[in-house]
Amino acid sequence: MKFNNFSHYGLSIGADSVPELWDPETLDLPAHIEMLTDTDLYELCDHKVIACDFSPKHMVILTLQGHLLIFD
Repeated sequence: MKFNNFSHYGLSIGADSVPELWDPETLDLPAHIEMLTDTDLYELCDHKVIACDFSPKHMVILTLQGHLLIFD
């Protein structure tokens, strides 16, 4: 679980590798996203995430396979 204080949302990835993106105040999807399928986050389902971090414009994911995934 990780919180992005730049964009004010949380990201968690369950044991089944399905990502969940949520607003910490409402626990729903952030207001700027209608459906999670509108994002590229389902690409994470194919990877075993071992670390993630945020910058003001990007989310960076490191996978067990050594891939570095960058999301805008």
